[in-house]
Amino acid sequence: MKTYLITGVLSLMTLSSFAVASEPFIQMTPAVEAICPQPNSNDGVAQLRSKYVCEIENYLPLVKTALAETDSTIEHQAKVLNKLRREIGLKYKELTPRWLLSMVYCRNQKIYNDPLGPTYETLIAKGKNDSEIAASASRTGGRDLLLDNPVAVTLIDFVNYMNLGNAFEKAWSWLPGEACPMID
Repeated sequence: MKTYLITGVLSLMTLSSFAVASEPFIQMTPAVEAICPQPNSNDGVAQLRSKYVCEIENYLPLVKTALAETDSTIEHQAKVLNKLRREIGLKYKELTPRWLLSMVYCRNQKIYNDPLGPTYETLIAKGKNDSEIAASASRTGGRDLLLDNPVAVTLIDFVNYMNLGNAFEKAWSWLPGEACPMID
């Protein structure tokens, strides 16, 4: 039995929550840093979105392929890919302006009942199977927030640049359990 290690965004600690002690892991080369530019606190929303899309659409398929080459079940692959997708999302959410983040969290809470987006269990409860969950991990969302629209993302960057985010933050202040302003 081969024993490997996944490098990049996915940590061994994360994977171990899905793993039996003797489970094989696979060496991912190159790491996510070699595939996609990494985010930093100076990035605007357009840059963050571009880097996020790169990781979801380019890196996660590599992980999926690598997992498929092991003896792991499709259920295991779906759980790992969903968990990794949420971790990637969290990495970018930590750099997202608070006013926009409130909109994203509110939207995710409304759709998935979780501010970070769908969990494996949520997707199963919605009738998705493991193959669909594994495939969906490498597709981005946010179209309803216009995050796939370059003009809208440029306007979001302008709002940030002009320090107008405070007005949006007040309008979008949201806590789990509350109605989503401007959505509900």
